[in-house]
Amino acid sequence: YIVTFIPMALLLEHLGITSSMIVGALLTFVGAGIRYLGAGRDGFNLVLLGSVVAALGQPLFLNAPAALSAEWFAPEERSTSTTLASLAMAVGNGVSFAASPYLANLTAPSGEAPIPGTEPLPSVHRLLLYQAAATLGALVLTLPFMGCSVGGADGGHR
Repeated sequence: YIVTFIPMALLLEHLGITSSMIVGALLTFVGAGIRYLGAGRDGFNLVLLGSVVAALGQPLFLNAPAALSAEWFAPEERSTSTTLASLAMAVGNGVSFAASPYLANLTAPSGEAPIPGTEPLPSVHRLLLYQAAATLGALVLTLPFMGCSVGGADGGHR
């Protein structure tokens, strides 16, 4: 994060909030996919590479609340929107940490694979698969929602 904070802040400023959120979501998804592919035997290098790729997108999200507020909200609403966006990231991280042990051990009630006709995945594989699926969902949701602006830097609502 420390190494990429300034370059990603400049990228956020250059690309704008919409493109930066899409780039961040794409980097996170690609990184999660690489981590899943490396979860097998001797895949440490792939897991590490996937973590680095996903980590490249994180400064875009962490720097986004102020930019989002400036672009979408009137001046008197910006401190509240920045606070809520920052808080939402912390709550999301907490939920993911709390849910990870449960998701890693998730199996069908009979102890079989959750998907009929498949082999049960080891817990790390399963967790990384769920993480990749969640990041794909976030990427898909980012595309339509980041395509419009409801406020502007001038403080007016459009």
